[in-house]
Amino acid sequence: MPGQRGRIAPWHGRAGNSEAPRRAPELLKRADRQGGAITAELALAMPAVIALMVLVLAVGSAAVGQLAAAGAARAGARAAALGQTDSQIEAAAEAVGGGGLTVTVSRSGGLVEVTCQRRLAVPPFGQRLTSAKAVAACEPARGCG
Repeated sequence: MPGQRGRIAPWHGRAGNSEAPRRAPELLKRADRQGGAITAELALAMPAVIALMVLVLAVGSAAVGQLAAAGAARAGARAAALGQTDSQIEAAAEAVGGGGLTVTVSRSGGLVEVTCQRRLAVPPFGQRLTSAKAVAACEPARGCG
């Protein structure tokens, strides 16, 4: 047949599959029946996913605040070990940890201890206090202020 040479068979899955046209309406009916179930499953799962995301963000925020307080305490301890005054120590700690820090300096026996505290607002859990301490030995040539 000369006219049949370039003709493309209509799509029924694979060429020659005569069962595909009969199964297609059944598949569409099954998809229609499950459409509501998928929406209900999504409606039940979405609050859990959102709650998990809020929890991860809150824990991350608290961890960042704790790391900032620890860095500020280390910077303050370094400044105190070099014999700087309390106001210079607070300035060094706030330069690293940001504002809103409460800096406490104590000296005893050639050691200096700097404690930095900050209240963090962690939205679903309210206010949380983060605290970090750092201890450094005083430089012998400079003393401990």
